Amino acid sequence: MNAVTASAAFKVGNFDRGEVHGAVSRQWLSRRPDEKYLSLTALLKQVKARRDASYELRLDTSKIAFIAPDPRTMADIHDLSVGLPGGDVISPTHYSFGQLCGLAKAPAGHYRTLPSQIVSDALTYGMRYNRSAETVKLYAAGDELRAATGPEYGSIFDQEVVEAVMQIAGEGIGDARWKI
Repeated sequence: MNAVTASAAFKVGNFDRGEVHGAVSRQWLSRRPDEKYLSLTALLKQVKARRDASYELRLDTSKIAFIAPDPRTMADIHDLSVGLPGGDVISPTHYSFGQLCGLAKAPAGHYRTLPSQIVSDALTYGMRYNRSAETVKLYAAGDELRAATGPEYGSIFDQEVVEAVMQIAGEGIGDARWKI
């Protein structure tokens, strides 16, 4: 058996063994144009911009308010925001809503089926009286709450992961032994 050297040609696909799944290609094709990356450099640029736009807040749980509008339309029944000290309001993502429910010891799946006016009251109660910790850490960008964790939770930004992969994979376009 011959040893493969770094300068040897690299076979990207291994189509003579295993299976070919078209799901990956379909998923990539169905993404919005700003979510398709043809190189790791393009991906790195996007995740750096996301990191630069992000900020972290550590708050006392009693200072978090959940806000639901008076229900005038059907859309109002599913509109929930998080009020921060100083009057700022941010909207939770699906992911961060689940985290907030976990911190409040509430069933996220069930809360997603309820009107936001009920959820607002229940989450406010849960954050103030069901938590063993008095502090919560929020990660946000603009008016979007991206994550809600306990105060001791550490975070690794996507940028750091992409940079680590690039040390091994180069641009990810076949210039190293890995290709997107």
